Amino acid sequence: MVEERIINLSHEIKNFVYPNDPEFIVKTKKNGKYSVSELNMGVHTGTHIDYPMHVGLTNEKFENVFGKGYCVSLENMNDFFKNAPKNLEILLIKTDFSKYWEDPEYFEKECDIENHIEKLISMNLKAVGIDCCSIGNFSVHEKLLSSKIKIIENMKNLEILENKTFKFFGFPLNIEKIDGSPINAVAFL
Repeated sequence: MVEERIINLSHEIKNFVYPNDPEFIVKTKKNGKYSVSELNMGVHTGTHIDYPMHVGLTNEKFENVFGKGYCVSLENMNDFFKNAPKNLEILLIKTDFSKYWEDPEYFEKECDIENHIEKLISMNLKAVGIDCCSIGNFSVHEKLLSSKIKIIENMKNLEILENKTFKFFGFPLNIEKIDGSPINAVAFL
């Protein structure tokens, strides 16, 4: 029997946020004998999922994100489309930008998947994830989200998954009518 390996794909939530997004602040106070913490943060803090409302569209019912996943390097996307695995539900795109996490330079790294957008949409994916701060410009977001493909950004450890098939599970906070949420994402190899 082969033992499955769990790969954590989410960064720790901390005050490392996209420029002009709300800061992440934790305040702890005493409530009798108990400590109670208050969180203030934007929903796009850390590893997060973008919902249709992020680009002015209407959200659907809340769902966790899970299914058959595959990870490809951004530079190998053209080859990937020639031999993509069948019945793929989640595609993760490795840029290697996550190595800049917690360095302001991280937010200067831009990813452009616009020339792959129609092929991605034709795959009928549930979600596309990436290990950088944004999957692309507003148009890329709008096209994916209007095609019912959720976007997961600021992922980590994608180098472990490159060119591999795995089971993907993503658990955002169960909050309705919001434009995004931090997400706890894992892969089972």
